[in-house]
Parts: sequence; C-alpha cells; structure tokens
Amino acid sequence: MNRVVVTGLGAVTPIGLGYRRFWDNLVAGTSGEAPITLFDASALPTRIAAEVSDFEVHDYWDGPFPVELRADRQARFALAACAMALADSGLTTAGGPIVADRVGLVIGAGLGLVRMADIAGHLDDDGRFRLPTPLADRSTIDPVSLIRDPQDLVIGLLAEHLGITGPTTVITSACAAGAHAIGTAFRLLRRGGLDVVLCGAMDSMINPLGMAGLVALGAPSTDNLPGRTGRPFDATRTGFVVGEGAGMVVLETEAHARRRSAPWYAEVAGFGRSLDAHRFTEPHPDGAGAALAMRAALADAHVRPDRVGLVNAHGTATVLNDRVETIAIKQVFGSGATRLAVTANKSMTGHLIAACGAVEFISTVLSVRTATVPPTVNYRHRDAECDLDYVPGQARRLPVEVALTNSFGLGGQNGSLVVRRADDDSMAPV
Repeated sequence: MNRVVVTGLGAVTPIGLGYRRFWDNLVAGTSGEAPITLFDASALPTRIAAEVSDFEVHDYWDGPFPVELRADRQARFALAACAMALADSGLTTAGGPIVADRVGLVIGAGLGLVRMADIAGHLDDDGRFRLPTPLADRSTIDPVSLIRDPQDLVIGLLAEHLGITGPTTVITSACAAGAHAIGTAFRLLRRGGLDVVLCGAMDSMINPLGMAGLVALGAPSTDNLPGRTGRPFDATRTGFVVGEGAGMVVLETEAHARRRSAPWYAEVAGFGRSLDAHRFTEPHPDGAGAALAMRAALADAHVRPDRVGLVNAHGTATVLNDRVETIAIKQVFGSGATRLAVTANKSMTGHLIAACGAVEFISTVLSVRTATVPPTVNYRHRDAECDLDYVPGQARRLPVEVALTNSFGLGGQNGSLVVRRADDDSMAPV
C-alpha cells in the first residue's frame, strides 16, 4: 500500500485567511466570535457567530467564476482554500508534474439548499408549487437551476480550471464531512491508481434559514458573549457558536512527492468511520460509535493507543457531545487517557459544521509538525464527567509523534483520522 503525505494546506477561517494566519491565531488563543453582521439576527435567541471577514475570493482564485456563485459563501471559501493549498504544494497542471487522470477531487460540503428565488418562481398565489405550462416550452425552465448546488459547481470549476480528469466525489455527511472527505482521499491514494487528491470541506450556515434551523435543534448557545461563549468541556458550557469557512489539503503518495522533491507536513496514517445507530440528533450515550471510529482509525494506521499524544476533539461545547466524547476517549485509551493532550479548536473558530473536520485536520497536522498544541480557550470550570487534560488557557509545547482528530456529525456519522509526524529530512517549512 502507498504511504500518503500532506504537501499543501489552504484555510479560510473566522480567525484567519491562509493556514499561517489561522495557525498563529489558534496558538495565540484568538476567538472569532462576534455579533452577526451577515443578516439581521435580532429576532433569533442566538445573535453571535464566528464569521469569515475581510475575504475576497478573487484575491486567491483566478479561474472561472459563474454568476451563480456570487452569493454562495461556502463555494467561494472552497475555491480560495483550494487555490491556497495548490499554491502551497507547488503543484500545477499547466505543463507541470501532474498527470491529469491521476489526480482526484473529494469535497465535503454542507446542505445544498435550493435557492429561494428558484422556488418562488414556481409558486402560485396560494403558495402551491406548480410546473410551467407547457413543459415542452424550454423557455419556462431555467436549466442552470438544476445544477446550482455549490458542491457540484465547485467540483466542476476545479476540474475545468485545473484540467483534472481523475475521480471526483462530493460528501455530505454533516459535521463529519471534512474528515470523511480527507479519509476517502487517503484511501484512494493508498490503494493505488492516483498520485494526488485535492480534498477538504466547505460550509456556511450563517444565514437566516441556516441559523434558524440550528437554533430549532437547540445546538447553538444563546449566551451571546463574544469571545466567551464557546466553552468546550467546561462545566458551564451551553452550546456551540456557529462558524463558517473551508479547509483544503493536497494529499500525495510519498513516491509522487519524492519524485518531484516536494517536502511534506505530515503523513496521513489511518482513517476510521462508523455510525452510531442511535438518535439522529444525539450521540450514543456510551460513546460506542465514536469509540468505534477511533479504534478503526488506529487499527488502520497500525498504531497502538499508547503511541498517541494528542486528540483534536470534536468538542462542540454542547453538554451531551462533550461528555460522550470524553467517555469514548477513555474507552479507547483506557488508563492512558489522562496523559493525552485533548484540544478543542471550536472554542476559537466556532463550529464550522461540514468544514470543521477539514480545518481541524489542518490544525492537527500543524500540531504534529510544530510540536505545539493549541489551547482550549474559555475552559475554567472542571466538569466531573469531563476530566481529561483539555490544554486550558494557553498553547503547549509538546512533541507529538502521532495524533488523532475526531469529527462526529448529525445522524451519528463519525470519522477519525490519524496523523503521523514526518521524517526530519522530509519536513515542509512552516
């Protein structure tokens, strides 16, 4: 089986554009929480979020950009993050070292909502949906409305602009989509047939419909205290802060990276996924699904639990999720759970929903690469049921040979990835 390495990183986040600024702010404990500016949220009980600011897609993306994407934030985030990751990797399809049919694309994404304007155009005065008459009259139907899903548009634009003809996949597994996309890419490369996969995830639900839906689920906090609301694993936690963004990475086989003399940040060593088979909006109370995903990832990497030094937790700051994730970590690592550093990036970035696993994978890669673990900010009150080392307050210098990062989504969809430190002579600069 091929060894798979990470050669390019791209991040669009509420705490920084580009992986370097994102990482610097993450290590510094900088919060992205602030009052919502993208729409009037005064009617909602949740009025803060972690928005991406000072962002212009054309600062990063120089490819085609159809009018349908102008209003779609997650698609713009994804194109920018892909451009960043490719530039960072030094890869090019224009006369460069890529063979187009040996390059794949795997993108995780949030809910592809039908545009409200498309729906409104086919409603009668009573609010009932009607088909245009006659159907044979093509002028009555906008064919582009059938392919406006941002996931499909992003995949198509990337493939067209980069000349990629290898396999492409869109994954929509809720909050696990980022981890599942990177894990799927890892498996495609490991089994052979591909040299490179550009992968990651995107999402933005900071809009009236998205926020109202999340509030209806009871998941976001209503504290509305910018910089203090996201409190993963803290005894006073009340829910997450909604974030947005995209994380994209370039994965390559080690052999391909060596052929072009490309350094890498770390190795992707294993991937595990599972399903809770429990309630749609609640994790299994004894952590069975989460533990199964972690164990599967470690087995896939042929890594013993005692080799792991860091767990980048899903850590949503909801009462149930944090308790169950702690239980699952204890199941997998036994008495060794107390020696682990467990960090929760969502305490600063907010919950990026489908994109969280990809951005947190980048954080995990950089922790392994730089021997630094970002803090879990706002952790001040110990919960008797959440009693691990959550790296409170400030970042910690910690040489990490192997790390695990978790993503657990609605519907009980779980994904865990194992990241291993690169050899000294192959390390990419940071």
